[in-house]
Amino acid sequence: MLAQREGIMRIRKSPLVSFVLNHPTYIGYLLSIVSVALTMAETMILPPNTIWTLVFCIIHMIAVMMLPSRPLLGSNLALASFIICCFIPDDGGPTLLWGTWLSLAYIGLSIKSPIGFMYPLIVSVARMWSFNEAGTPFRESFTLLFIMFFAYYIGRALGWRNMKHQAETNRLERNQLRQRLDTLRKENEAAIHIHDSVAANLTYAAMLLDDKMIQNEYEFTEREISELHGKIMDTLKDVRTAINLMQGEEIPHQTGDSTTAAAKIQSIINSGDESLMRLGFSGKTELSVRSLNHADSRCLIEISSLLPELYTNIAVHASPNSEYFIRITYKDGAMIIDQVNEISDSTLLPDKPASNNGLRLHTERIQSEGGAVKTSSEDGTWQFHASIPVRTNQ
Repeated sequence: MLAQREGIMRIRKSPLVSFVLNHPTYIGYLLSIVSVALTMAETMILPPNTIWTLVFCIIHMIAVMMLPSRPLLGSNLALASFIICCFIPDDGGPTLLWGTWLSLAYIGLSIKSPIGFMYPLIVSVARMWSFNEAGTPFRESFTLLFIMFFAYYIGRALGWRNMKHQAETNRLERNQLRQRLDTLRKENEAAIHIHDSVAANLTYAAMLLDDKMIQNEYEFTEREISELHGKIMDTLKDVRTAINLMQGEEIPHQTGDSTTAAAKIQSIINSGDESLMRLGFSGKTELSVRSLNHADSRCLIEISSLLPELYTNIAVHASPNSEYFIRITYKDGAMIIDQVNEISDSTLLPDKPASNNGLRLHTERIQSEGGAVKTSSEDGTWQFHASIPVRTNQ
C-alpha cells in the first residue's frame, strides 16, 4: 500500500519535476523575480534610514536579477552588497535574505571548487556580527544561518546532478562519434576493397581481351579460360565481401603464424608477377619472408590490399613491355614497400576510366596508422615508397 502511494506521488510530481529540470533558466528568472518582489515589499514596509543602505539594496536587487544570465557575477555582487549592509549602522531597510539565499544556491551550482563553502561561512559571520550588534539572541538567529548553508548545498546538489547529466551526455556523444567513425572506416575499407580487388581483376580481364583482339586471336586456351573463370569468381566474392562490409560486417582478419601470412602474400606476388609477364612486362617482386614474422593483422591486410593496386597500376600506366621492380622489406619497426617502373603516354589500356582514388585511399589508411607514403614521377620513371608501421605481437 505504501509502495503504491509512493508511486502515485511520484507520478503526480513527475510533470512539475520534469518542467523544473528541463527549464532551469525559466525557473531561475521566476525565483529572481519573486526574491526581488519580496525584497521590495520589505523595503516599502521598513524603509532604510540611510542613503547607503538604499544604494546597496538597489545594487542587491539588480544583482539578483542577473543571476539566471550571469550567475557568478550576480551572486558575488548580491552577496557583497548583503555583507556591506550588515556593517552599515541602520535599523531600517530590508533583510536581503531572499536574494542572499538564492545567490548562495547559485554559488553552489556554479562553483566546482571544494572551498566554495567559504561563501556561506563568510556571509554567516557577517550576519552573526549584525545580530550581535542588534542584540539578537543566538537561538533566534541560528535558523537563518542554517538556511545559508542549506541553500548553498542545495545548489551544490543541483550542480552534481548537472555534472552527472553532462557526463552521460558526453558519453552518448562519444558513442555516437565512435559509431560514426566506425561507419566511415567500414565505408573506406569497402571502397578500398572494391577498387583493389574488383578493379584489378576486371582490368586484367579487359587487357587480356584487348591483347586477343589486337592479335586477331579469338580462341582461348584451357589455361586462359580457367584463369578468367578464377578472376570472375574472385570478383564476385570480393563484391559480396564489400557488400557485407557496407552492412556492418568486418573483413575477416588473417590468422595463423607468420609462415601462413607469408604464403598468402607470396601467392599474391606470384599471381601479380605472372599476370604482368603474360601482358609483356618483365620484372619481379622481392619479399623477405623473415620481415613478416612479427607483422600484425592490420599490416598484413594492408600489404595484401596494396599489392594488387600496384600491379594494376603497372599494367595500366607503365610503358608496354617495360621493366618493373617491387621490393618488400622490414626496417625500423615498419614494412617498407618500394615500386619502380617506366611510364609513358602509350599504355596497354588507354581507354580505362581513371578514378585517381586507388593510391589516395591507401595513402590515407597508411597515414592513419602512423605510416608514410611518397611518390615521384621524373624522367619517365615512377617511384612509390610506403612505410607501414608494424605492431609486434607480444
